[in-house]
Amino acid sequence: MTYSVSLYQCVCVQVKLWDVSTQQPALIATQDLQVGAVFGAAFCPEAPWLLAAGGAMGTVAVWDITTNSAVMSKYGRKLSRAVAAVASDDSTAAEQ
Repeated sequence: MTYSVSLYQCVCVQVKLWDVSTQQPALIATQDLQVGAVFGAAFCPEAPWLLAAGGAMGTVAVWDITTNSAVMSKYGRKLSRAVAAVASDDSTAAEQ
């Protein structure tokens, strides 16, 4: 699943998600994950609505971006389909 979203990291304590689908990037959401200055962040390939970030406090936090109303307003349909597809795959695997 592909989104026109860019993850922006700065030497700060917030993770920022940007819509980069146009010539005018737009900030979608900002989240303080309580990890200190963010050193790295990435989306989960199998569950692209989950973002993990690690920071100066020596911890890693996971952000479920579907909990953010601005993200859901912009990408809600795609994210809902992705969540349903993963849930379906999980239930199929459990039955085997």
